[in-house]
Amino acid sequence: MESTRLAYPAANVVIVSHGSQLKLLLRDALGGGDQVLHRLVLDPCGLSIIETWPDGGTAVPRVNDTCHLAGQSGGRSGRNSDPPAWREQQTQGQPECAPQGGQLGQ
Repeated sequence: MESTRLAYPAANVVIVSHGSQLKLLLRDALGGGDQVLHRLVLDPCGLSIIETWPDGGTAVPRVNDTCHLAGQSGGRSGRNSDPPAWREQQTQGQPECAPQGGQLGQ
């Protein structure tokens, strides 16, 4: 992740991969140990966001967000498509889901 951050210091970078590699990136961004790997659940097509800063700081505002799959068949029945009230409060000001077929807003 560090080499990607240095190569693209002011860019948004999209990494598409399988669950285990993504879990390793999330573990490192969260500063967790190996036990975190077994606690993370990543659905197919789930979006996770890792924010980085030049000083090496990180934040993880989203993990396994599948709201863009609402109404789609398959997956884990859109379990994140109808978040509980506490999650809605935590994500205020974050990108919201667009109507089906749309794009995530900024």
